[in-house]
Amino acid sequence: GYESKTKQGEPVIATINTKLLNWDHIAAYPWVTVLTLSYDNGSNGMPNDDDYQLLDTFEERVNILMAKSQYC
Repeated sequence: GYESKTKQGEPVIATINTKLLNWDHIAAYPWVTVLTLSYDNGSNGMPNDDDYQLLDTFEERVNILMAKSQYC
């Protein structure tokens, strides 16, 4: 993953699937998905424990779908 801070000093975290850069069929799928999640400043702009659990579940399900579709 990649980490940085906004001009206001809040954390920014990004995960990029770099495997796709060398994928043989990339021209056949000219799309990009961007998912942006914002959280309140009560947790320094980061998710709380419940949100982390939801994000973990979301990631697991996306990985399952990707494996079934053979996109990655």
